[in-house]
Amino acid sequence: MHERLRELRLALGLTQKAFGEKIGLQNSSIATYESGRNKPSGAAIKQICDRFRVNERWLRTGEGETRFTLPQGTEFYLRQESA
Repeated sequence: MHERLRELRLALGLTQKAFGEKIGLQNSSIATYESGRNKPSGAAIKQICDRFRVNERWLRTGEGETRFTLPQGTEFYLRQESA
């Protein structure tokens, strides 16, 4: 999941700090999630998915629809992970 979080944040053009601010977390938390040292809580995952309109199944497992929609209505398709 940590790679998908980083991929999402970079696709949004956000720093770890800015990404964290949008979901109410410290940039240090985002850094530990992206490094794989810690996994986000269920509440943090829900915040990310709700805020950025991301498919939770994709974020958690890499499976399913990879599209997410920015607030401006622009859609992105992130890379599919190979099995």
